[in-house]
Amino acid sequence: MTVRRLNALTLAFALAVGALALLFGSVRAAPASQSVFFVAPHGKSGACSQSQPCSFVIASIEATSGDTIYLEQGTYTSTSSSVIQVSQAYTLSGGWSGNPSGQPVINPALNPTIIDGQNSRRGIVVTSGITPTIEGLVIKNGNASGQSTDCSILFSSIGGCGGGVFVDNAAAQIVNNKFISNTALVTNDETMSGYGGGLYLVDADGAVISGNVFLSNTAALPSDQIQGIGGGLAATGYNPNLLLIQNNTFMGNSAYWGGGLGLEGADHTQVQGNLFENNSANQGGGIYIWESTAGAGGNTLRGNSGDAAAYLGYFNGPFGNNLLVGNLTTDAGILLIDGLPNESALLYNNVLGGNGGAGIDASGYISFPLTVIALNNTVVGLGAGTGLLVSGGYVTVTAVDTLLSGFTTGVHVTYPATSTAVLTSTLFDTNVAVTGNASFSANVFGPAAFLNPAQHNYHLLFNSAARDAGTTTISTTDFDGNPRSAGEPYDIGAFEEHVLFLPLARR
Repeated sequence: MTVRRLNALTLAFALAVGALALLFGSVRAAPASQSVFFVAPHGKSGACSQSQPCSFVIASIEATSGDTIYLEQGTYTSTSSSVIQVSQAYTLSGGWSGNPSGQPVINPALNPTIIDGQNSRRGIVVTSGITPTIEGLVIKNGNASGQSTDCSILFSSIGGCGGGVFVDNAAAQIVNNKFISNTALVTNDETMSGYGGGLYLVDADGAVISGNVFLSNTAALPSDQIQGIGGGLAATGYNPNLLLIQNNTFMGNSAYWGGGLGLEGADHTQVQGNLFENNSANQGGGIYIWESTAGAGGNTLRGNSGDAAAYLGYFNGPFGNNLLVGNLTTDAGILLIDGLPNESALLYNNVLGGNGGAGIDASGYISFPLTVIALNNTVVGLGAGTGLLVSGGYVTVTAVDTLLSGFTTGVHVTYPATSTAVLTSTLFDTNVAVTGNASFSANVFGPAAFLNPAQHNYHLLFNSAARDAGTTTISTTDFDGNPRSAGEPYDIGAFEEHVLFLPLARR
């Protein structure tokens, strides 16, 4: 692993999970704006009107902040370094049917607008200092090889960034697009790395990335030789007004770090309500967060492969209400590496089930000791492995109200001379063969009694030993958002038993 240490700032913020929605199938009216421009794939020097659409080059010259550019269905290509360059804060909207009169019909599902980089150039470049909206597009076959200008002031080894879209210091609103088969870098130079196969953001203060689909994007090729971060999306840089990544789908993306999403030194970033499925990476199959003041909540990670579904390095943010299930070919559900001075990683209300090896794995370093606070987590194994594994030294774990099931060993501290684990109110299911070598108090031994563990439904049945056996919680709600029991002991784990008949509703 290449170690890259940045200066990180502290962030503590609450996570709120938004509604999960992809709006590709909706038919909507054209919004009001200062001016509206209509563009066709083969448009020339027309009036940029609905009946006489023009080329994007003409529209982009005339459009100013607040305007809207509608792109007719079809495929857009270019011989330049990118198919489209956005340099004004207008709305770039795909899915126009091309109807010459009447209310413009905008339906990206029925009328796909394709930005095709033809594996030779980026799809879209967003220049600095603007706040455009990009929506309803299919961005495919982008390739940013050799395009490293402005990728980062911190890393000189980047050989390409933002294969599909590159956002340079701009508060872009990127909503309801599809990123398909884009690549940040193709090279045989093993000293180079690629950032953001589908999308790369640098210093994207105030940007919102919402409702997009990232499918089969790659940070760097050949993937077994060239290092890259963020197969679907990568972000670096300081964002004082928050970078929000929410309600996106990351599927089948690949990278060396962060198959779906890679954050490196991306301060003030919130990752919520996303689906990470079947992504792959050496480190962080679904999510890779490296020394970023980031929070992650309400995400679903399943079917990802690599050392862990979620890799958290030098992590000091909250990681709560996430579902990590069925990541069978990983070594752990959550892997925590090293810490920051006077900071701690907070894990709460997470559900981990059916991941390979350990449920949670933590490791520190003498110069960067790791402190982990784990509250109300449900951790379920495949009949072997360790629920909570402290695999390295210089780690301090404080865990309260943890439910452990389906492991050979509940807790194991590999280097007890420098690492400690203190657990309070831990439920050890009857299928946990060995408690482990940690400091315990108020242990509970008995059946977890899940509603449907074969389907990763870990809600508690009425006869669960976890009921009313908890000690404390930082949250007044459980994994589902239902209130924790008032005036009586909390349940151990991520769920309160009164949600018995509710389905585990996650994408």
